Amino acid sequence: MAVARAAVGCVSAAFFAAAIALLAIAGWMVSRDPGFSGPSVEATGTVVALERSSSANRSATYRPVVVFRDAGGTVRRFVSTIGSNPPDYAEGDEVAVRYDPAAPEGAVIDSWAARLLPPALTAGMGLLILWLQAKAMFSALANRRRARASG
Repeated sequence: MAVARAAVGCVSAAFFAAAIALLAIAGWMVSRDPGFSGPSVEATGTVVALERSSSANRSATYRPVVVFRDAGGTVRRFVSTIGSNPPDYAEGDEVAVRYDPAAPEGAVIDSWAARLLPPALTAGMGLLILWLQAKAMFSALANRRRARASG
């Protein structure tokens, strides 16, 4: 019984560490967002292409390729980190772009999905694991109290 309890304790500690790591990664992702990490500039960009990418199950997603001019007049190009199927954008669409003037190569489309969906999903997974761990811990404590009371 002690070996099983130790194994459960190790698994629980591993899940707790994974949850904390996911929350830390989400915080890091938000800190790198141009809207949160300091001065940011908004520009207007144009979708010039849709980059097709396939996943392991062969489903395709389309990520917009955006061109914009930074504050210095330099033409910049980037591929959005978020793709969709069907595509959210078409060639020729104008989009709001947000970037850090010190690092314009890190530009993103200024939308909730492009800027905050990845950290929100990461933080949500971390919070879900923490919640499940809390439920498991309280259940284990309740079982231990019942065992002591009956024995």
